[in-house]
Amino acid sequence: MENRGGVNIWLAYADLFAGMLIVFAAFYGIQMTELAKERALNQDLQKAQNKAVTLLDKVAARINARYDDPNKKVTSDGTQLTLPADVTFKSRNYTIREDSKPWLIEIATELQKAVDELGEDSRSITIEIRGHTDAYRLGGSECMPTNWELSGRRATEIVRLFQSHSLLDPTKFRVVAVGAGEYEEYEKNFAKGILKSSDELEPLRKIQIRIVPNYEDLLRSIGSKSKPTS
Repeated sequence: MENRGGVNIWLAYADLFAGMLIVFAAFYGIQMTELAKERALNQDLQKAQNKAVTLLDKVAARINARYDDPNKKVTSDGTQLTLPADVTFKSRNYTIREDSKPWLIEIATELQKAVDELGEDSRSITIEIRGHTDAYRLGGSECMPTNWELSGRRATEIVRLFQSHSLLDPTKFRVVAVGAGEYEEYEKNFAKGILKSSDELEPLRKIQIRIVPNYEDLLRSIGSKSKPTS
């Protein structure tokens, strides 16, 4: 009886140990699957970002080669093109200057060419037009009460200009207009707590054109790749 009891105890330990091994293996398998998903997502995001950097640098180089005017210089930091807003709009106004329209259309044309080179991959990106202002307050009219509305309207007007010339078609890939107001670099508006002069704040009044990977699509793609096939 004692021997049988001892055997039963060892069998119980063996069953427990086997169960623990199964749980550990399942947990380890889940962890490895999640790590694989994360690695795949990071790789896809890096590929998408590398494409965006190449496209933006190419567009900036092409535009700057055609314009000697330093006020119309387009800069690229690898994530976005930056355009001086004062060249594009009058102060506290969202109407595009007539003499800036050909320049903007050339930028959109070059951007369209660069995106077309992506082919099917163009569906994996979003073109974001982002408006900025300085911290000087508007008069507070009904149609334009704050800098939020002004920056958003400026971005929208540029998108509309592009659309009117059949450029950056939002039915073919994602195009969004965003207003950031004065808040993205808010601290740069002040020196020792005092609002700087309008001339000093000129660099903050800008338009940015970003190429952003469609993160939701990438996440869905990674999720579908990780599902077992039946």
